[in-house]
Amino acid sequence: MATKRHSSVFAALASVAAAGLIAGCATSPPSIDTGAAEGATYDGLYPVKNARADEAWARPGIDLTQYSKIMVQGAGIEFRPGGESGRTMMARSRGGPYEVSERQKEMFRKILIQSFVEELKQSKHFELTSTPGPDVLLIRGSLLDVVSGGT
Repeated sequence: MATKRHSSVFAALASVAAAGLIAGCATSPPSIDTGAAEGATYDGLYPVKNARADEAWARPGIDLTQYSKIMVQGAGIEFRPGGESGRTMMARSRGGPYEVSERQKEMFRKILIQSFVEELKQSKHFELTSTPGPDVLLIRGSLLDVVSGGT
């Protein structure tokens, strides 16, 4: 039963993350901040103001109108090492973070990818594909420092 609950929690979180990426406009439209104090990254990307994500960068002048399809390249996920692995009720009641087993990591990866793809399929602007081509935009995503905490 706990696995089923965790699956639904992971699915909900992944759906929210994916929906945020393809959802409609924010109250103020996003804009590229070329005057940012920190300047551009080494590859010419600038911070985006009013992005729906916590942090986003873009290249000024980029034109995405040539793309009609998107292809998702595997989600890179890094889990924080360590965590409580106690099997007793007392050990589990300390509040976490908790150890994430290899089985749980794999389940999280599968649910995240499945949820992300399902959300992207709902896009009104792009068709989801697995075949590269001149009209295909490649999207790579990653999650860093994933940790399991107490409820």
